[in-house]
Amino acid sequence: MELYRRLPFRTTVYNKNIDLILEKAEIEEPYGYIRMLSREDAFLLNMAAAAYRYVTDLLTVREVLDLYLLHKACRETLEEEQMLKRLECFRIQKLAEKILRISYMWFGDKEDTFFSQLPDEIETYDSLENRLLTKGILKREEDLQAIGLEQMINQEIEREQRKEKRRLFRSKLKAETDKAVKYLRWIFPDYKYMSALYPMVEKIPPLLPFYWIIRGVRLAWHSRW
Repeated sequence: MELYRRLPFRTTVYNKNIDLILEKAEIEEPYGYIRMLSREDAFLLNMAAAAYRYVTDLLTVREVLDLYLLHKACRETLEEEQMLKRLECFRIQKLAEKILRISYMWFGDKEDTFFSQLPDEIETYDSLENRLLTKGILKREEDLQAIGLEQMINQEIEREQRKEKRRLFRSKLKAETDKAVKYLRWIFPDYKYMSALYPMVEKIPPLLPFYWIIRGVRLAWHSRW
């Protein structure tokens, strides 16, 4: 089990549609606070997560097996057209079908005829399997939706990096500004401080700059010894 403070997806499209799925979770009886997704929504969530983890080279064989078992458990009641439309919102419907087909190739029974026909783009499946099994070491991506999703993730990573650079720059600038202000305040103390140090300043306020100079000379002189 993994717990997240925020959704582990970078793209706006993913976060928006994952939120829509999670909002459908209902309280599981007899519990008062535990919410559960329907099998269909759980499959959709796992399918979308599998596609995302595939293009980030994090998808594991165990997750592919879980996807197969989940689909097999709910496929009789699953409305395929509606599911494809929902996956289309993530822009991964074709990629998702390929990952699901691979799960049946790896773990399905020969007697299971759900994916009875061989895929047309067999080379694409070979590339997908190689990338999945090697966690991206053998990476010759041919699926257009996988390429598109990967590009969106990379763009978001670059945006986050630019944002972090701006944050670091502002933080450094603020630190330097605070340091400069502190130094200037030390060189040019305020009126109240100077009045306590030099009573003449309180009597004749326009003399403040003159006494700044006097104070500076005195400090410079004493620093020599």
